[in-house]
Amino acid sequence: MTPLRLLLVCGLLAAAPLSLDAALLTCNIQLVNGEIKKVCRQLKCPVSCTNGVCSMQLQRCICNEGYEFVNGLCVPVCEPACQDNWHCTAPNICQCQDGYVLLDNQCQALCRPACAESQYCVAPNTCACSDGYRNTTTTSEGCEPICAEGCSEHSRCKAPNQCVCDEGYALQADGKCGPVCEPELCAHADCIEPYKCICHAGYYLHFESGVCKPLTTDMPVTGDDDMSQLIDVRFGGDP
Repeated sequence: MTPLRLLLVCGLLAAAPLSLDAALLTCNIQLVNGEIKKVCRQLKCPVSCTNGVCSMQLQRCICNEGYEFVNGLCVPVCEPACQDNWHCTAPNICQCQDGYVLLDNQCQALCRPACAESQYCVAPNTCACSDGYRNTTTTSEGCEPICAEGCSEHSRCKAPNQCVCDEGYALQADGKCGPVCEPELCAHADCIEPYKCICHAGYYLHFESGVCKPLTTDMPVTGDDDMSQLIDVRFGGDP
């Protein structure tokens, strides 16, 4: 036992501290009501010691197995280290961070509502344009496809580097988009707009049949204006 150092102070018998143990107690010999007694009191650890044991002698935490002391805390250790978007929740246990879900053995960002078809979830609740798309304010999705060489007249960029003809137009032999007309209605005529034709020179529109017929020398014509109207009329839509 550690010997006591007895002191006589103002006629009272006192003693210096006997011990400082790891049980968070410190004890003294004191004179209480004329009797010498051992008085102990609990000490508080100078630091937070979750996942560890406080050492009063060392004045720090002794972390439990699988933990290490970092910035005043006992934190778990994962070996190998957790990958991106994971965090170490217990020794050698990795879990996805908040806002991420486990898919295909990887922690992937979660977006709610889900991103549009032309986008991908780059961070929790944050969508970005996929490769081949760019930001735009003209579509509800916020991303539009990029056609590096542009699209010809009467066509639009539907997907990255993919042009499609507008409604009422079709791809022609020359690689351009031309208007669509019904062949039986556009015989001897040029298709100038979707489902609208104009008769060739030397033909006129026969109103009863709705087709272009050749002009004859004996057909009745009231004047040059009437003849021009017969040749230039369009059909298959509003004249």
